[in-house]
Amino acid sequence: MGLDLRRWSPESGFEARRSGLIRKAGVDLVIDVGANEGQYVRGLRAGGYTGPVISVEPLASAFAALSNVSSRDPHWKVIRAAAGSGESRMDLHISGNSASSSLMPMLDRHVRAEPTSTTVGLESVEVFPLDRLIETDLAESSAAFLKIDTQGFEAEVLKGSTEILRGDAVAGLEVELSLVPLYEGQPLWPELSEAIRGFGFIPLSFSDGFRDPETGELLQVDGLFVRARQGHAEGHGPG
Repeated sequence: MGLDLRRWSPESGFEARRSGLIRKAGVDLVIDVGANEGQYVRGLRAGGYTGPVISVEPLASAFAALSNVSSRDPHWKVIRAAAGSGESRMDLHISGNSASSSLMPMLDRHVRAEPTSTTVGLESVEVFPLDRLIETDLAESSAAFLKIDTQGFEAEVLKGSTEILRGDAVAGLEVELSLVPLYEGQPLWPELSEAIRGFGFIPLSFSDGFRDPETGELLQVDGLFVRARQGHAEGHGPG
């Protein structure tokens, strides 16, 4: 399994590599975890992807906007929930800019770099393992692409996705990775990258990401991962 990347152009940018992965892997389902108001899927549609999408978003205000935009797209399903390692109810820390909202408390480093991200309230939300949320839809897919952007909660999402990631159903991943602590208790990019490799995926590309506007320091990137060809990756991910 896995794609032959030997002829992949090194000049390709992040979005081009993502589009190329989706196309070459024959992706017929995109799973958008941490959808906010649907910005990511709108970008995929603009880039030419026309297949089915499932977006998962817990924040009430963002979900209302997401539901509105997705209602005009018959191939776009939305689920109001948070993805995590188990089933529970948790407090979501609502960010002033909405997109930075997280199930983990935000650290001052994040606020200094982006003042509009300041926490303005809490909202109780339901949390479910992704294995449970998309089990039926994934069974109908031959090659899925999973995007996780949950503001520091990515490791918990991965722990609740072990069943779908240990099989061959997911051909590629896009995961937000923090290079410095931005949320209380979050794992950083080395730990997340190793967990992803444990599921049999190797890195393909990284975005330029979120920078400190004063120092230029790179704080967060999006990582694109592809399932390795058989024999090129080992491990079984976190248990």
